[in-house]
Amino acid sequence: YKECKATTTLYNMPVLSNMSFSDTVSVDQEGFPLSKLSFTITDNNSDRNFYEMSCRTVSDKYDVEYEWIYFNKSRNTDKVLTQSESLPFNDRVLLFTDEYFRNSSYNLDVIYNYNPYVAMAKYDLEITVKAVSESYYEYRRSRIMQEYQEEGFFENLANYETLSAIPVDIYSNIENGYGIFASYSTMTDTIMRK
Repeated sequence: YKECKATTTLYNMPVLSNMSFSDTVSVDQEGFPLSKLSFTITDNNSDRNFYEMSCRTVSDKYDVEYEWIYFNKSRNTDKVLTQSESLPFNDRVLLFTDEYFRNSSYNLDVIYNYNPYVAMAKYDLEITVKAVSESYYEYRRSRIMQEYQEEGFFENLANYETLSAIPVDIYSNIENGYGIFASYSTMTDTIMRK
């Protein structure tokens, strides 16, 4: 076998401040309520940085302790949130870089759908941000696209329709091999209901 090698770099976590969320700021196309998460993200590094974000509600009512939230695909048009082009394919994870706020601060509003039964339980919002390596970012982007195409493939199989899945190359950073060598650090915080 040939010698395989890979490298990865991990940068510092961003600083999040002024975090808050609001219920029912609008409704989606089907009339379901939309909420808004607001925060300021500060990047203290002149290098290019990569991030992944997800959120879930925290409640002790209705036997639901945690429930993932889904970012609204059509209402989140901020350039920071749409730059990875993965939001239309996976609405539970936001991938973004510091391209528009490198070495500065940026105010971000994120629109998400929520389960109204959980909302009635007066939930708190848990936010998880990962500072990820470029290799992790590129792998996740390509994997999200592949998962989306796989779902279409299997749905078509179940319906006996013409297969229309488009193959997606999965990112690899292994020299003389295939796979991913990546790194990330995680920060989780809970925004308490006011």
